[in-house]
Amino acid sequence: MGMPAADKRRGGPLDLHQGAGRPGGHNEAMSLLHFNLVSMTIVCLLLTFGLSASEKKASGPAVILGVIGLMLVIAANIYIMTGGWGG
Repeated sequence: MGMPAADKRRGGPLDLHQGAGRPGGHNEAMSLLHFNLVSMTIVCLLLTFGLSASEKKASGPAVILGVIGLMLVIAANIYIMTGGWGG
């Protein structure tokens, strides 16, 4: 008994299916929760720096990068949850 055909195509660098490929259910690939935690930490740090250092020259680009990063995280989650990246 092999794996179903849908399971054989999984296993890219961002495999969002928990337990795909391991009998114990654990996987080395990054889950959607871990992706969100890491990316939102970076976005929040950028926004915190940009908004707290409002008189420095780097604050404007930090806020812009934070907002763009937040929009990219939301877009990636929508794409992943609608079947993208191995769905």
